Amino acid sequence: MYDPTESVVRSLSIGVYSALRECALAKQFSLQINGGELKYYYMGYYIHSCSKMRYKAQFKPSDLGCPKTYEWVPIEKCVALLDINKVACFSRAYSGTSFDSNDSTVFGLAAIARDFEINLAELGSVRLFVDGRIVLMKRADWTAMTPHEKRERNQLFSVVKKVAGKMGEIRTSDLNAGVRRTVGTGHSGKILSASWSSDGRRIATGGIDGTVRVFQHRTDSSQMVREATHRAHVADVDQVTWSPTSPSILASAGADRTLRLWDVRVPTSSKSNANTTPTSSTANVLTVTTPGENINVAWASDASCLAVGDKDDCVSFIDPRGSSNSNAQQQTNTNPQQHPASPYIWHTLKNDCEVNEIRWDNSNSLFYLTTGHGTVRVLDFPSFKQLYEVNAHTSNCYCLHFDPNGRYMAVGSSDSLVSLWDVNDFVCLRTFAHQE
Repeated sequence: MYDPTESVVRSLSIGVYSALRECALAKQFSLQINGGELKYYYMGYYIHSCSKMRYKAQFKPSDLGCPKTYEWVPIEKCVALLDINKVACFSRAYSGTSFDSNDSTVFGLAAIARDFEINLAELGSVRLFVDGRIVLMKRADWTAMTPHEKRERNQLFSVVKKVAGKMGEIRTSDLNAGVRRTVGTGHSGKILSASWSSDGRRIATGGIDGTVRVFQHRTDSSQMVREATHRAHVADVDQVTWSPTSPSILASAGADRTLRLWDVRVPTSSKSNANTTPTSSTANVLTVTTPGENINVAWASDASCLAVGDKDDCVSFIDPRGSSNSNAQQQTNTNPQQHPASPYIWHTLKNDCEVNEIRWDNSNSLFYLTTGHGTVRVLDFPSFKQLYEVNAHTSNCYCLHFDPNGRYMAVGSSDSLVSLWDVNDFVCLRTFAHQE
C-alpha cells in the first residue's frame, strides 16, 4: 500500500500517509454503511507541545474541543492560543481579537476551571504538588476543616494552581542554600528546552518564539542576568545544549531545518541596560542546514561530533570543527573570515521506526537511540553497525541518560516507568514507578 517508488507517496511520511488512508476508509464506510451520515473522523489526542503530534494540525478542516465549553473550534484558531500557553479556553478564539498572555479568562487553569464538587471524605486522600514538594492531604485534614472552609469553592483550586507555574519562566535552585529562584526569560511563548553550561555559569533556553536566550549566574549577587538573545532561528527552537568541553559554545536545533552554533564570547551588537534587550551579533553564528525539522541534538563527550534528529526520524552527524572538504553538505558561514572552515554533515542515518532520543556513551564508541517500539538500539560508532537492541519498555522510550561514570543507563518511557540498566551486560537492575 505504501509504495515509496510513487512520487506522491514518497513525499509523505508513513504516519501522514496512514492517517490519510484512515480518513479515506472512514469516508468509504460512511457511504457504504451509514448513507453518508458518518461525518467526522477522530484523530486521537492532540498535544501541541509534542512535535510528533503537530502533523495532525495540518489536516483541514479539523477541530479541537474546548476544555471549558466543550465546543468544537477550528484548529488554526486553537494553535494561535496554544503557541502562547499550553492551557487555553478555545471558545474565546471566536472573538478574533488578540489576547494578553496574562489574561486569566483565556489562558491558564482559571480559564478552563468548571464548577464541580469533590467529596474528599469519599476519596480518602489527595496528593498535591505545592512549592516543589508532594503534600498528602488525608481525610482527617479535610474533616478537621470548618464548614466555612469546606464551602470555599476555590480552596483546593488555589493550591493546585501552583502546579502550572507561569508561562515564560524558569526555576533555578541553589541546592546548598535550599533557595529557589524564578527567572523571567522574556520568551513570548513556551520554553521548549533549557541547558546549563559545563562550568555551571550560564543557562540557555530555547522557545516556541524562535529565540535562544542566554543567562549568566552572577556569583557576587547570586542573580541570573540575561546575557544575550539570539534571533537567527525563524521557527521553534526545540533543543539547546552546551558543548561538553567548552562552556562558551552553544548548539541549538529548530524546526526551521537548521542547527546553529553560537559563541557567546563574541560581544553582542547592543549593550544590555534598563531600556534595551541584549541581542546577538551575527558574527558568532555558524549554521548547518539539515534534512528535516529538528527535535533533538546531542554532543559527543569530546565535542568532536554533533548528532541532530528530526521529525522524519533521520539523524544527521555533523563535524562542528569544520572542514575544507568540497563535498561538505549544505552549510552557511555568516563570517567566512572569522570561520574559514564550516561545520558540515558527514553522515545521515535514516531509521525505520520512531526515534525519540539520541546519545553517545561516555567513551564515544557507542551511539544509542530510543525508539517508539519501546527499545533502545545500540550502534557501533562510527561504523553505525547495530550491535544490540534492548527491549527496555512496553511502549515508547522517550529519554535516555548515563551516569557520570558511564556504568548505568536510565531510560524513561510513556509507560510511566524509568528503568535502570547495567550497560556492560544490558541487564535491568530495577525500575522506578515514582519519585523515591
